[in-house]
Amino acid sequence: MNTQDLLDPERWAQKTFGPARLKAIRRTGRAVKAARRMAENASASLPAQMQTWKDVMALYRLLDADDVTFEALMQPHWQQTRQQIEAQSIILLVQDTTQVDLSHHPKTTGLGQVGNERGRGLYLQTVLAVQAESGQVMGCAMQEPFVRTPAPQGETRGQRRQRSQRETDVWARLVRRLGHFQPALLVIHVGDRAADLFAFFEACQATQTHFLVRGMQNRRAYEEHGEATHVLDEIRSWPSQETHPLNVPATHGRSARCTQVHLACGTIEGVASSQ
Repeated sequence: MNTQDLLDPERWAQKTFGPARLKAIRRTGRAVKAARRMAENASASLPAQMQTWKDVMALYRLLDADDVTFEALMQPHWQQTRQQIEAQSIILLVQDTTQVDLSHHPKTTGLGQVGNERGRGLYLQTVLAVQAESGQVMGCAMQEPFVRTPAPQGETRGQRRQRSQRETDVWARLVRRLGHFQPALLVIHVGDRAADLFAFFEACQATQTHFLVRGMQNRRAYEEHGEATHVLDEIRSWPSQETHPLNVPATHGRSARCTQVHLACGTIEGVASSQ
């Protein structure tokens, strides 16, 4: 989506939600109208955005319809982003989790634990498509909302590992949903420490895409000449090929500081799962 679309709320709403298949033309028209008014006054409350109580109630009825799902509303934007991705030569698919805290809506049902487990809300897993050369965000390639389910009381670590479904599965699931791309396109999935999962790596390999992940698990591995080592220990021993200054902003009581990013490369084989 270009800058002109983003600066024009009517144009943006029509392009983003106009193609949505909501089983009725009037529903699609209502979605476009609501999106335009939200974009025109993004920081306002819902009644202020919709301007009349009649329109507020109409939006509630729209969102309560069985056919008006998160997937149905987002599908046009995902498809538009996919078309832009396919026109590139190198693309970064940056994935992360957003916490949506709705603790201030005590009457809302269907929520789960967030934050320190006392909060109530949901999580949104998002994959952003970013141009590798310019760093420009092209759009949302895929999203999935999910609710955190409390662990059974007394569950051991071993039992947790044996679960058929785990919250972290969402990382690999979005990779698989995005699937394969044209062979000429270099696709790199990017994740933080939460993506340091064998399931994520395997999903990337299965879809013939690359991945760049911040390491968290100090897994057992072997060097090129066969000696046993651990991944993070070995990486830290590699000589820097290049350095780059990085300004880190102040956060959580820590003052701002400047540090150095070191680029190094090497080969490790036979990495073992720690899960």
